[in-house]
Amino acid sequence: MPLRHVQPNEALARELLDVARDSELLLEFLRAPNAVPEWFPTTQVEEISRSLGDLPEGTAEGCRAPLEYARVRLPAIRREHIIMEDQAPAPKNEDETPPLIRGMGLDRLFRDLIASVTTALDEYRLQASEHFDDTVGPELAVDAHGDAGVRSAIDKSRAVEEQLHSAAETIGETTVPGSSRADRLRRTVKDAENVNRVARAELGMKTVVLRWFRAAVDAFQKFPAVIRKFGQAIVVAVDVAQPLRQRWNDFWSNLDNFAFNELRECGGVSRTHQR
Repeated sequence: MPLRHVQPNEALARELLDVARDSELLLEFLRAPNAVPEWFPTTQVEEISRSLGDLPEGTAEGCRAPLEYARVRLPAIRREHIIMEDQAPAPKNEDETPPLIRGMGLDRLFRDLIASVTTALDEYRLQASEHFDDTVGPELAVDAHGDAGVRSAIDKSRAVEEQLHSAAETIGETTVPGSSRADRLRRTVKDAENVNRVARAELGMKTVVLRWFRAAVDAFQKFPAVIRKFGQAIVVAVDVAQPLRQRWNDFWSNLDNFAFNELRECGGVSRTHQR
């Protein structure tokens, strides 16, 4: 059964910290000048890495979608873009961008992150007593590259992330320090932010795997109700600092304006390309 939207226990937190460390190392490599060729899906890998890097700040249940997505998408990117040295074609000229080779710096970072993601996901599934089929059939993938609806969905997703980031700041600045209810709410907002990044990463890939994308959208749609539940508990328990109550009320009154349903509209990608 699913875990709860609470702080991860010690065993899961340890694995999530490992994931966060390896994702940050990969991000540092990608941000270096001329680290990877232009044809490498750098933006999508960065989105995945950012979602993984923030998992320790989220909840036990909230780590599931980003981990499951990374567990299947990162190896797929590695297989497609990083080749064995004996498979590398001879360069045509000195200015040609060299290929990405297995065993080199980027590949080692990929392997480390895939390993830590796998270990963390195993720990989640152990605690949830759950098994999952990671296989993907060709009928579950569509080519939505360049689709105007996809580009619009990605833009909306970035707007959602800005709102969620602002919400997390408001929670931290208006609630009583040390409030466990406020911490749970902040972690849940962070979960939503991470799942939003996962969905955006998938939309940015040339081949969109509908099952992964729909799983992210379905997870994302659960957050409004959870956020409202925790937010109401904070008000009842007077965990909002009195001098800042008006700011909290303004934030809370605008909650319905959060673009939670914007990501659902990305399902139009699925409907447009559904087979």
